[in-house]
Amino acid sequence: MILYDSSYKIFGMGGKSLRILHYDSFDDFMARNSDLDDICENYKKEDNLSFVQDILKSPKSTKAITLRTKDNKKIEATAKVLQLSLASGESMYEVVLLLDEDLLPVANTTYDDELPALRLPVFRYLSMNEQSKISNTMLDDTWFERTSKFLNISYEEFASYLNVLVKGINKNSIALHNALMSHDTTHVAKIISILKEPAVNLHITPLVKIYESVQNDNAIDLGAFILNIRNSLKSLNRLIRKYGRKV
Repeated sequence: MILYDSSYKIFGMGGKSLRILHYDSFDDFMARNSDLDDICENYKKEDNLSFVQDILKSPKSTKAITLRTKDNKKIEATAKVLQLSLASGESMYEVVLLLDEDLLPVANTTYDDELPALRLPVFRYLSMNEQSKISNTMLDDTWFERTSKFLNISYEEFASYLNVLVKGINKNSIALHNALMSHDTTHVAKIISILKEPAVNLHITPLVKIYESVQNDNAIDLGAFILNIRNSLKSLNRLIRKYGRKV
């Protein structure tokens, strides 16, 4: 899968897509390209339309494309766009790359194929003294303004990073809940690692503590975990709406 936000901007790519395109990571892909259409051979999209918008206008939101891999090999694929509705009311889009073998029935889907990597900047870490000041903080305006200043980014930019983080949490929530319920500790650890890293980078200490509680407790209370995550997302979404770019 390849994920796009409500503005049709690419922000994540799953393991299967990376393997198809022969990239090591999403950062590796973005260091060389600005979007998927950059590696499409003989592809022309309509003016003023993004790659995703162009495919959405195609029959069944599907288009046959030829892709150039990182090592300059050509791959014939079918790109299909799915619109995903988030609990916040926003929409995001998933581009699925289907090769010939993918058009046949498959037995199952792995966790790795469902987990997009989140592309967020890595900011400097807090010192122990700075950590103590926010260890019991609430995700409110005071936290938002202080953290934005500490990271040396504008309110609007910080809100945009939080928006990417929230979408990543929503996208991975079902896989995480299933892994927790089935006591699949390997995949719980993998999903938590993906979600925790951007929370650490953005210094969202309350959210980091929630993830650490899962990492450190084999008998996790799933109901309490879901409630804590929902409360954190509710606070973050309010801040995103207040400080984010007004459309």
